Amino acid sequence: MRGLITRRGARSGRRKTVVALAATLLLAVAGCGGGSSAGGDPDSVTIAYQPGVSYAPLIIMKNQKVLEKQFPKTKFSWKVLSSTAAIQDAIISGDVQIGAGSAAQLILGWDKGVDWRFLASMNDADLWLMAKDPNFHSLKDIKPTDKIAMPSPTSVQALVLRKGAEQQLGNARALDTNIASLSMPDGLQALMSGQVAGHLTSLPFQAQEEKQGAHAVLHSYDLFGHHTQNGVFVTNRFYQAHTAFAQQVFKGLGDAIQMLVSDPGQAAQILSEDSNGKPTAAEYKDYLTSPAITYTPAPHGLMTLATFMKQIKLTDKTPPSWKDLVFPAAQNLDGS
Repeated sequence: MRGLITRRGARSGRRKTVVALAATLLLAVAGCGGGSSAGGDPDSVTIAYQPGVSYAPLIIMKNQKVLEKQFPKTKFSWKVLSSTAAIQDAIISGDVQIGAGSAAQLILGWDKGVDWRFLASMNDADLWLMAKDPNFHSLKDIKPTDKIAMPSPTSVQALVLRKGAEQQLGNARALDTNIASLSMPDGLQALMSGQVAGHLTSLPFQAQEEKQGAHAVLHSYDLFGHHTQNGVFVTNRFYQAHTAFAQQVFKGLGDAIQMLVSDPGQAAQILSEDSNGKPTAAEYKDYLTSPAITYTPAPHGLMTLATFMKQIKLTDKTPPSWKDLVFPAAQNLDGS
């Protein structure tokens, strides 16, 4: 796997990350006024996320009933949706109060007037364009009829394809008509069955595809540097009405992230049980400790993504600062 580091180096780096993460979270919660009780607790909350280990912090919170134990009078519902675009629509309609999805959709929604921000990031992730055809080595090999699967044309995966097209083809929009919107599990199946030429995805799907003989054509870290893949967002209206509740969600995310970093074995067991043993706990542990993902509540690369989105006219403006895209607790983190 590309970019592999030694296990000893990984363990050493992971220990340092745990210590730094714990200190950072304490400062962040203290800095956001954790004693606030604005608005009281909500009567009911629906939380939506998507498939994949990117959403592991929320899956751990769900399985450990972190919020249900803290807020016994609040009714919680958990939904798995196919894309961030679908989650955005559900938030706008009021069907979902807490959503998890891509930094690209966050920025796009902000530009179009969606009243939301990130409560916290969940991870940085290196997203790969996977291909099964051994003759598919670069974007120049894509034919007009070839399809590239990804969650949606507004996903962070779509930005990766467009940045790659800008560099390799001289036109960021050159492959827009090749995009096929598929959930990531469906994209994996479509790639391996030959229905699509490529699948721009994330863990665990890119690792599963690599194990089945596919190879990586693009890496998002090569294009954007380290960047947030997904975070958790709520509307400003919900945050103002239930500030103390939102801050406890932030803390719960931080605790889950700390488990993912400090005890990936335990986290892997929880994730495997949530998916009925497929993948196995051992396979999940490999995914969680891969250099292709780093669990962190700090948002990274938001301004890099926002600048590119405006450059290709996907948005009309960029925020003055990455802090304009996140709520107070995350503003105290080492973001960008």
